[in-house]
Amino acid sequence: MARIIRRSGVVPLSLIIGTLAPMGTEKMALVVNNMDRLVSLDLHAPHGGGHRDFFESFNQPVPLLQHLAISNYEDSVFAFPPEFLGGSAPNLRHMKVTTSAYIPWDSGLLAHLISLDVTGSEEPGDVIPPPLEMLLSALAGMPELETLILRHCFHRRSPSETAAHTHVYLSNLKRMEVSAPLTRCTRFLRQITVNVGTIVLLDLGCSSISQEDVEEFFTVFPSHLYMTLTPVAQALKFTWRAYCDFKIDVWTVQQDTKVKNSQNTSIRLNFYWDSDRSRGISPLDLTWTCFTALASSQLRSFRISSEYLAGWDAGVWRNLARMVPDLRTLAPGERPQSVALCKALSPDWSDSMPVDCYLPALSYLEIDAPCDHPIPTPNGGESPLAAVLVHALAARASAGCSTPLLKLIPSWRDYPSSSWLKLIRDAVPGICVRVESREEEEFMG
Repeated sequence: MARIIRRSGVVPLSLIIGTLAPMGTEKMALVVNNMDRLVSLDLHAPHGGGHRDFFESFNQPVPLLQHLAISNYEDSVFAFPPEFLGGSAPNLRHMKVTTSAYIPWDSGLLAHLISLDVTGSEEPGDVIPPPLEMLLSALAGMPELETLILRHCFHRRSPSETAAHTHVYLSNLKRMEVSAPLTRCTRFLRQITVNVGTIVLLDLGCSSISQEDVEEFFTVFPSHLYMTLTPVAQALKFTWRAYCDFKIDVWTVQQDTKVKNSQNTSIRLNFYWDSDRSRGISPLDLTWTCFTALASSQLRSFRISSEYLAGWDAGVWRNLARMVPDLRTLAPGERPQSVALCKALSPDWSDSMPVDCYLPALSYLEIDAPCDHPIPTPNGGESPLAAVLVHALAARASAGCSTPLLKLIPSWRDYPSSSWLKLIRDAVPGICVRVESREEEEFMG
């Protein structure tokens, strides 16, 4: 490294310093004496301690520095000295910090950033993050910020338990990712505002949350978070995998009547559980709470991508249908949810079926279950899923409802026979049926 630095003359430098032991005095002096040439610096704290001395060595101004990355994966905790990089970097635009410490939120290094990525520690015994108020003050001093990523920066043992008073409008933010316990994230979101169109990804711990915690979260998200009018929820996608995490994708559209165009906003919520310690809300209750909070008369698409969501039965589907009568696209998920939906749409399982339970505006329906799958009937017998589905679609058609495009997603072993497809087409004139096996769908997507 020393030879390369000496030969480079006055050319701007990009350095990656990763050491298994403290740097020698000569190498350190050479780096420090050329810090005014640095445009990119990637620092990996040395193993075996000595962190403060290591960072204190980098105490010279860095007028050209644009990219800074700092990492420390040791268990020991250290603090960034205030004189680190001279305390300011006028051209620094991108900072990524992955440590078991937290960068001081009042650091002058943050002032001109357009990208900030900070990963703290998940362990409760590690260093306590600075108070939320300090973070908000720092964000208020970053008017050019476009990307904000905060992971484990709101620890439950943070000394700031009272409500923060600073409110920040992040006017240039295009993307925000936050990983934190749900209640801490709620406190943070309550204090910031972003423009409609900002992509938001939230990774929320839910092992010990209550129904009230979730409801409080949705008092600020998304209506409070986004600037101007409340975004309209256009599409929701729920994903429940391996009984440990649960994702919600929300696409919203905000119509600007002044300029007559629409802005799309993409949101992803990931609720995750510690299955060994979970004491809070159930996945079904969380799903329903999320849906009722985000659903409105403008909701057009609802999709569940899930192996199994216990308790999601025909009654839940009927309640959902009454809440979103203008739904256009519906994909209920794999076999249990698809079977429950077919039962919900069929008059065989209800003495009186109001028209709104048929989802009269539906234009796309996706069923992920084999046509021959047996369904117990109210009279004690069994009926194949395709027959139940045909009865439901025919009842919708006779009630004057729209004819949806029907997509069947069987596995390759359960491909529907031509007789089943003919039965569906004969029962619902004009229906378009598309068959695509799960294996084909996975291959294509």
